Amino acid sequence: MSLRLFEARMDLDLRCNYRCRYCLGHGEPSAPVEPYSLDYLAKAFATLGELCWSVYLSCAGEPLMHPRLPEVIGAANRAFALTDTSLVTNGSLLNEARIGVLAASALTHVFVSLDTVDPGLYSHLCGATPKSAARVLLQIQALARACERRGAPRVGLIAIAMRSTLPHLEALARFAVDSGIRVVRVHWLIADRPHPFIDAERVDPGSALPVLRRVQRLLAAHGVAFEYPDPDLLNKARATLARVRATPAPVGYVLYQAKKLWQRRRLCGCRAAGRPLTVVGDGELLFCSHPAHSVGNVTTSSVAELRARIAQKIDHLRVQPFAECRGCGFAAA
Repeated sequence: MSLRLFEARMDLDLRCNYRCRYCLGHGEPSAPVEPYSLDYLAKAFATLGELCWSVYLSCAGEPLMHPRLPEVIGAANRAFALTDTSLVTNGSLLNEARIGVLAASALTHVFVSLDTVDPGLYSHLCGATPKSAARVLLQIQALARACERRGAPRVGLIAIAMRSTLPHLEALARFAVDSGIRVVRVHWLIADRPHPFIDAERVDPGSALPVLRRVQRLLAAHGVAFEYPDPDLLNKARATLARVRATPAPVGYVLYQAKKLWQRRRLCGCRAAGRPLTVVGDGELLFCSHPAHSVGNVTTSSVAELRARIAQKIDHLRVQPFAECRGCGFAAA
């Protein structure tokens, strides 16, 4: 089997019960959509399982809204046995039945998107009521206990570093420690086009790093993995080793990291092309964040065809950027 050197993201359900302010769809009218069919998802899973070392199930919608969630997770279990697979949820729909499905799955991680444990700020960021925060925190703790009893999946938190959330990050870390969370990931706030909220909330990495490193020490003291965009090479090496130990696809992960470094140096300043790939619409696989750069369809194109088209995009970027690269938030300064 060919090496799986890609990471992909796809939604199980395009609907979402939250309206997060930093989501690029916030404030835009949402067209009525139906949940993806089980047949469509099974075909997409089979293709991504051959192509990718890692798959994230959710990039815009809330996966727990899918009405056939047990069957969807069953299809993912079969297709992604050798793939690092993470489901990302806002946690608001967790209940005993859904927790049981996730805890019994073959997923590598279940991540809950949680930027703060402060009820007022939580409500402001995601459009929920302040009381929702307390219920979500309790359900996260129940999920962590259920997965701990079985030994997998690993339960983690994903947070976005913003001006408003950075002062609360240590409180989030303490919640993670107290709740049995295994890993915390922090990402920078970034968009591929102008966005008023994101532009106002974006933090300077240099000023944020002292806070992130304090959080790292707090979590490390309790054995919780912490992954964040740290320029320090030693910290990068530690995070890489921790991920190698945790993933079911260690060779793919190491080669993927090497590929990212090569891309940043060689592909005309692009920091996103080819990583991660994104499945949109009816199965179109995007090479980067721009919709013009589809490389095929995960339900109708062969894995060989997808690899060949990705290679063509990379060959182009070795020489010059695409016209769509101008003004993209992922273009290196």
